[in-house]
Amino acid sequence: MKTSAIYGIHNTVNDTWYVGQTIDIVARKCDHFYDLRRGVHHNKHLQHSFSKYGEASFAFKVLESPVSIDSLDSRECFWIDFYHSNQRGQGYNMESGGRRNATPSPETLLKIKEALQKYRQNDDWKTHLSLMNKGKRFISEAYLKVVEERKIKTQKRADARKEKRLINYNGKVFLSAVQPYLPGIGHNVGKHFSIRHRARMSKSQKDYYLKNPRPQLNGHFVTHSKRES
Repeated sequence: MKTSAIYGIHNTVNDTWYVGQTIDIVARKCDHFYDLRRGVHHNKHLQHSFSKYGEASFAFKVLESPVSIDSLDSRECFWIDFYHSNQRGQGYNMESGGRRNATPSPETLLKIKEALQKYRQNDDWKTHLSLMNKGKRFISEAYLKVVEERKIKTQKRADARKEKRLINYNGKVFLSAVQPYLPGIGHNVGKHFSIRHRARMSKSQKDYYLKNPRPQLNGHFVTHSKRES
């Protein structure tokens, strides 16, 4: 059965601690010591001490159990503060504890700062960033806002023109908005096409009637209704 708890890994030689939280205390203990024995533990400070003093110098202790899942963060912070395990020379924790609002220790912040400065001063890294960002366009939020406003205005103008467009139906003028309600009207009535598009439509219609010629009676084309009768 899984048990949530706050645990500690205690170095009995120099009385330093590593404090953590888990929802499965048995599995977490196995994971820690499995990684430490292989030399691949995520906490390099703890791994170095484990390799230096040996496994016999470390004890896994349950500090508080059971602990509700909602209280794990606050209780972990309490025990880290209790043992001062996030301070150099007194423990192995790199943060103040808690998964949501963890605060890096001063030592960790200093390491991050030194690493960033090292990268910023490296000419190869500068060249890499330059090549990576070449051709990219960095757009500000203000620019995106202006673009969005222009899109809205353009769409409004297009909608207004569509509503005002007039069509002729049986000698009467109607707004294009009522076109769907007029019986027998073509779907292209009232639309404006380019010369190229009109030529393409004409050719398509001619090709259709060449393949499907309409029969004639006394020089007049026969409609579908006359053919059926």
